[in-house]
Amino acid sequence: VKVGDYIRVDNDSLFPADLLLIASSEQQGMAYIETSNLDGETNLKIKQALDTTATMTSPESLSRFRAEITCEPPSRHVNEFNGNIEIDGVERHFGIDQLLLRGARLKNTAWIFGAVIYTGHDSKL
Repeated sequence: VKVGDYIRVDNDSLFPADLLLIASSEQQGMAYIETSNLDGETNLKIKQALDTTATMTSPESLSRFRAEITCEPPSRHVNEFNGNIEIDGVERHFGIDQLLLRGARLKNTAWIFGAVIYTGHDSKL
């Protein structure tokens, strides 16, 4: 897995890298995440894809998707994040609500599509 890849993560799987949530099996691109490996909290956190990407629910639509993602440099602050995604010349902001951290687990959501933004030593874990 390398920065810029699009990947699918299935229910009960750990995220292999820090990801931008593109779409999910749930309505409006919602995903439920367990972060007990990161912070000890067992309650599920809700993440939501941007409305411009949430409809990309098939591998075919994802394979045609082109965007430029810019992010802040890697940092240890797991509760803060800022980035931008440019789709068809329109730039949109995304933040912590769209960030899926390496080591967290997808729960109660059949699958998600994500864009890899940090891997290895650069990931927030």
